[in-house]
Amino acid sequence: MMSEPNHSQAGGRVNWLASMAQDVHKGRHSEVDFMNGLICRKGIETGIPTPFHDAIVDAMHGIDDGSLKPDPANVDIIMRAVGM
Repeated sequence: MMSEPNHSQAGGRVNWLASMAQDVHKGRHSEVDFMNGLICRKGIETGIPTPFHDAIVDAMHGIDDGSLKPDPANVDIIMRAVGM
């Protein structure tokens, strides 16, 4: 176990993208169904509502099918979908 962070292994990368953002950037279908979608399915199985994850999945499906452009303003769409 390391007691101090080892920044030498970080490689100095500052322009990284999360994997889902990489998918969008490269025009691939995102992995949202495997990540947030799993939480939605488990919520259904256990009777636990997952409104934020449901809204994220819906928004990402829109981006995947081209009906929604990737845009930071999509956060507002998600927030409205969950009543905020």
